[in-house]
Amino acid sequence: MTLPTTIIVPGIAAYLERFLRPLAATSGDGVEIRQNGNGTYVVACEGRHAATITTREAGDLEPILVDATALATADPSKPIKLYRMTETSAAFVQADGNLATIGIAPGTLPASARAIADAVEGEIASGMTRTVFELDPRHLLAVAEALVATGAEKISIAVAPRWNALACMAATSDVSVSFVIAGETIVEPSLETAAEDDCDPLTFTIVGRKTRSVSQAKTIEPLTIPDDEIPF
Repeated sequence: MTLPTTIIVPGIAAYLERFLRPLAATSGDGVEIRQNGNGTYVVACEGRHAATITTREAGDLEPILVDATALATADPSKPIKLYRMTETSAAFVQADGNLATIGIAPGTLPASARAIADAVEGEIASGMTRTVFELDPRHLLAVAEALVATGAEKISIAVAPRWNALACMAATSDVSVSFVIAGETIVEPSLETAAEDDCDPLTFTIVGRKTRSVSQAKTIEPLTIPDDEIPF
């Protein structure tokens, strides 16, 4: 089989090592790259974390595995061109302009590595995930970097569908942080609606039932029984 002389990978593949770094994924199976007539596919999985990058760069490349750590030295703003030297190695230009080599191994990621990612992607495609909205990724990046800077090992993420917002919260012994990221399609409530619905957070509307005030409630008359009808 004739080996392709140049394999073009999307530049953002340089972020895959950073994405998986907390799980020490760089000592795992690596990053899978494959090409066919439909495009180029770059896949990384570790545990329940997965990333898939696709482009329309068609080619004829059987699946190979490369080291995410090596790709991390490339410039993410430019396509990464892997110049095939042998069946097991390629050269590419790093972000600093120097030429580096990267090892290549034929093969694919284990099917188990893709299992959860496939299930999640299938659920999204089926429309079962109802809370979906658009975010400016720059806000998400700033929030992620700020939360990492706090030293927090875990964060809590909550979605407020009514306001089309994503809340990210973290707490350490020194600081508590909360970021709310607004979606791009939020609908602002009118002043009347806000005054009626949001002044009291414990006010709820039950559809199909009418409410009545305490003054409208019927007064219960005391029960009276004639003395001669008392059975004892």
